[in-house]
Amino acid sequence: MSSYIVGILKEVKAQEGRVAMTPHLVQHLISELGATVAIETGAGEQSGYADTQYARVGAVVVPHARDIWANSEIVLKVKEPTPLEYPYLKLMAGKVLFTYLHLAGSPVQLTKELLECKITAIAYEGVTTVDVSGRTVYPLLAPMSKIAGEQSVIQAIEAQSYEIGELTMIVIGGGNVGVSAIDKALRLGVQNIVVFEAYMPRIAELKSMYAVKVGRVTILPQSDLDEKIGRHVLSQADIVICGPMRPGGVAAPIVLHQKHFRHMAEHAYVVDVAIDQGGSTAWTKGRPTNPGEVFERGARKIRFSATPNIPGSRAAPQATEALSEATFPYVEHMAYALLSNGGLQKAFHDDASLRAGIQTHEGYVLNRSLESHFKELGTHFPYCFVLF
Repeated sequence: MSSYIVGILKEVKAQEGRVAMTPHLVQHLISELGATVAIETGAGEQSGYADTQYARVGAVVVPHARDIWANSEIVLKVKEPTPLEYPYLKLMAGKVLFTYLHLAGSPVQLTKELLECKITAIAYEGVTTVDVSGRTVYPLLAPMSKIAGEQSVIQAIEAQSYEIGELTMIVIGGGNVGVSAIDKALRLGVQNIVVFEAYMPRIAELKSMYAVKVGRVTILPQSDLDEKIGRHVLSQADIVICGPMRPGGVAAPIVLHQKHFRHMAEHAYVVDVAIDQGGSTAWTKGRPTNPGEVFERGARKIRFSATPNIPGSRAAPQATEALSEATFPYVEHMAYALLSNGGLQKAFHDDASLRAGIQTHEGYVLNRSLESHFKELGTHFPYCFVLF
């Protein structure tokens, strides 16, 4: 076994201020389980956690990332490895990487590296549970989606010169991002919100949720975007929040095409929150923007923001707290399995939610949706359905 049960890395992506675990939860791993935990120097600084706070609860503060990669059984990150980190993956054969991966929206080379290095890569966004109604939910994606939705509205309102009460806002996708955007807009005083949702049972849920807001919130089928009513709404909208997603970490659907932009109001502001999954509009697909950057396009001078990782760049302390609380039970379960000699195979066997998040294992892709996505791109990876 390596020197550390859990290793926590400092993020190297620009504008990423989160850290995978707070000192409080590190303390729990150490004091309650007896796990050895290492954290890279400076990993928590941008979220407000100093190295001394981690050292005080018993973590080993390590100055070099290489030592974390090489000597940890479970490596925790927030974002997918960058090309600068690919060489470190060779130090992790047979070990676990637990982070947001979004492999469908990442360079194909990352998936190749994970497979060649035989890493068990578990994606936060792939971990699932089932709620009381039998619906699949994404417990590690939900808290970040909430923050992303809220921050997208704040960003869009800041960019508009109109009074908040005069704004009309469109939300495309009534999931976690969409609902958070709606709720934040209502709290800020936006008076006219139109929501387009593709899933009919979800439309009924949204209508029930916002029944008391009739007159301020209108729920419509997403297919209406292509009808006369959709063209009318687009022509009135000052802000458009796009937050659709597909399960399994595959690419987001395109919900706004050039035909839609022809009907939009001049200087409308579009926030593509789905850029982490490749983008959801014809003009932002594959074109991420830097934080604070906006590009203008078309005769109507529509403005676009497609900033990946809104939680990490705009609300790092809040996002770190929410993310680490959500991921902790899974980290704890894996650490306990290692310490009790049950092994990670037992952890995966016992926890269907965690198992659902596994993207690669022992040189195979384990996510069918991801395998199909790459096949459509002309890249064929070995696929295996494994029951642990």
